[in-house]
Amino acid sequence: MQVRTIKGKLYDRTGSVPKILSEAASVTLPELSLLTETIKGIGINGEIDLPTYSQLGAMEVEISNNNLTRDVVRTFRQQTQHLEHRWAAQSLDEKSGETKVVGKKAIMKLIPKSLNLGAIESNKAEEAPSKFECTYLKYVEGNTVLLEIDKLNDKFVVDGVDYSAAVRRVI
Repeated sequence: MQVRTIKGKLYDRTGSVPKILSEAASVTLPELSLLTETIKGIGINGEIDLPTYSQLGAMEVEISNNNLTRDVVRTFRQQTQHLEHRWAAQSLDEKSGETKVVGKKAIMKLIPKSLNLGAIESNKAEEAPSKFECTYLKYVEGNTVLLEIDKLNDKFVVDGVDYSAAVRRVI
């Protein structure tokens, strides 16, 4: 199945009702990398870079804003930002040739790390990229939650299975 983004919007979820923040040029969601430790020894043929169960490394989100607005600057307030990126994706079923529109969203709690005020040039569009550390991520396709990671509340759900639950049970 081939998928392409049609259009998206970024929302501020800080208040009781999500408010459109911007039509960001792009949102780069975090890479999910489990923490690892290399093990080796007698009985192991070489080394194994063993991932630690449900423990993730830093998760960085980058948002490239089309322009520097007051709302964009507000995301640099030194507090956790509750943002939601919603987008429409077009999917093509390679077997049937049918296309459909699928709604996707990423709900995130972010700590601001940097805000680039951009270059100012004649006849050039403004850009204001910003970077955040992500402490919470919920990735939804249609009505299905595919991932939910909450680093501060010990939640690591992949495809409906909370892998942190096994760790919580024994401690």
